[in-house]
Amino acid sequence: MAAQRFSFGWIFKIALWCLIVGVALSALGVTPGDFWNSLWDAANRVYAWGVSAFGWAWDYVLIGAAIVLPIVIVRYVWLSLKRR
Repeated sequence: MAAQRFSFGWIFKIALWCLIVGVALSALGVTPGDFWNSLWDAANRVYAWGVSAFGWAWDYVLIGAAIVLPIVIVRYVWLSLKRR
């Protein structure tokens, strides 16, 4: 697969689309700060939803990890030494 070539025409089209979208959002009263703050707030809400929905499982994950991770590490080291 060939690498993407950045031609002047491609860069101009991207800049033109940025200008069009920027003017449209500005007409709606959206500022760059508002946009990024609302995006950050949405990410925080999704995270909080996930914690509230699956927070009960966290203790079980930690207990299981105390057993499973050492076994996985020992197995990985064992297989790495065996291949040499």
